[in-house]
Amino acid sequence: LREQHYFNEEAQAVAQVGSWAVLGIDEDRQAFWSKETYRILGIPESEPARPSTFFARIHPEDQATVREAARRVWEGGTPYEAEHRIVRPNGEVRWVYARATTREVGESTERRLVGILQDVTERHVVTAERRAAEEKYRRIVEGTSEGVWLIDAGGITSFVNARMAEMLGYSREEMLGRSLDAFMDAESVASI
Repeated sequence: LREQHYFNEEAQAVAQVGSWAVLGIDEDRQAFWSKETYRILGIPESEPARPSTFFARIHPEDQATVREAARRVWEGGTPYEAEHRIVRPNGEVRWVYARATTREVGESTERRLVGILQDVTERHVVTAERRAAEEKYRRIVEGTSEGVWLIDAGGITSFVNARMAEMLGYSREEMLGRSLDAFMDAESVASI
């Protein structure tokens, strides 16, 4: 049993997924948090696991949404799934994927709220960097005095900058999604 507990903790650490459970959403209730949940939240394991401690870590702009989702799960049993930000005690903002549902406790009528918390910060960072790079590329391509025209493997115009469209006497909208053949005379089409 101890070995299985160790492997569960290791698996959660590798996946950066923590688990938690609490009997109700009363903020002073004692909860259970896995080691990985503590790590994700940036809280020492010596601190009591309570809903109030968790909600204190949620980014102020996400507080209302997360609290409302927890209430809906508890009252209606509707599973909750979302991404939101947390603020660690050192001020670092992290993104987490959270999922929660209710489960009955044994044979009793008592229920508990159970869920997972996964650190997805790196995915958000990579996505933001990709968007920034795409925007930079777009500004360069749009701002150049050279014509840029991208044709996909099927011969369809997938991108054209304003300069290229102007050079050919079309608008960008007229060119996008059209075949390369549409911009060639019959003799040129026959030669390819």
